[in-house]
Amino acid sequence: MPEIWPKNKPIMISASSPIRDWLTFSGKELFSRRCFSFRGASGIDGTLSIALGIALIKDPLLLVTGDLSFLHDINGWFNQDAKHINLKILLIDNHGGNIFNRLYKNNLTKLEIENLFLMKSSVNWKKLAEAHEIPYVNILSLDKLKEAFDWSLSIQKSVIMRVEINTDYEFKQRENLYKYIFDNH
Repeated sequence: MPEIWPKNKPIMISASSPIRDWLTFSGKELFSRRCFSFRGASGIDGTLSIALGIALIKDPLLLVTGDLSFLHDINGWFNQDAKHINLKILLIDNHGGNIFNRLYKNNLTKLEIENLFLMKSSVNWKKLAEAHEIPYVNILSLDKLKEAFDWSLSIQKSVIMRVEINTDYEFKQRENLYKYIFDNH
């Protein structure tokens, strides 16, 4: 993402997994661009509203957010001008609270994590976007991310670009990536 989102355009990274991943995997790009983040009282509250506010003055702004953070502040869309603000949302749909799979994997069983922390939801993101009159695209492959970014920049208002994450696959890939980083640096 840091290599394909235009370097002269700012990014906001939501709390939880997105900011941790940005800090871990962005390399030198981390310090070469305007980047915002915000941690509310519970970590995720206010994400959409803050991003809309920043996008008013830093147009366009890319918000990278998980599904749970996005839903937690969905009422931010009720501002009558929100859909006209040039906010590009990269929605990481890992079906809610996936960070807890990583944080507690060695201390709790999978069932305990599911019962205590995961907040699985079955949101129809396309219909949610339509209800708020926000253009929407579902990204089926990370190879299509650059294309989705270009599409979003061609529209001078808010858009949602959703990437659905297979959490089991993501967990295995993340472990492989950490191993590679630690073994080679």
